[in-house]
Amino acid sequence: MTKINLLGVFIWVATLAVMTNISDMNSFGFINIPAALWVGLGVAGALLVSYLPQQSRGERYKAAAHGAWYAGIISFAVGLVTVLNYLDDPAAIGPNIAVALLSILYGSVISLVCHSLALRHEKAAE
Repeated sequence: MTKINLLGVFIWVATLAVMTNISDMNSFGFINIPAALWVGLGVAGALLVSYLPQQSRGERYKAAAHGAWYAGIISFAVGLVTVLNYLDDPAAIGPNIAVALLSILYGSVISLVCHSLALRHEKAAE
C-alpha cells in the first residue's frame, strides 16, 4: 500500500468520524450486527456462486462489490417488510427504518471499497 493509498483511507475514515460527531450522532448508532451479517453473508455467497479458478483478483473484487450492493438492497427490502409489520406501533417504525437503511449503507461502503480494489488490481495487471 502506497502513501497515497493510506492518505485516501485516512481521509475517508476521518470524514466519517467528523460527520458523525458534527451531527451529534453516537457512532455506535451505525452498528447493527444483523444488517452487517446479512450483507457480509451476501458477499460471501456472491463470491462462492461466481467463483472460477481462472478469475483474476480484480474480477473477484468486482463480484464482491456487486454482491455487497445486491445484499444491501435485499436486506433493505426485508427491513421494509418489518417496518410494515409495525405500522400500528409508531415507536417501532423509526428503529426498524434505521436498521433497513444501515444495510444499504453497509452494502454501498463494501461495494465502494471492493470497486476501488478491483480498479487498483486491474491497473496493476496492465
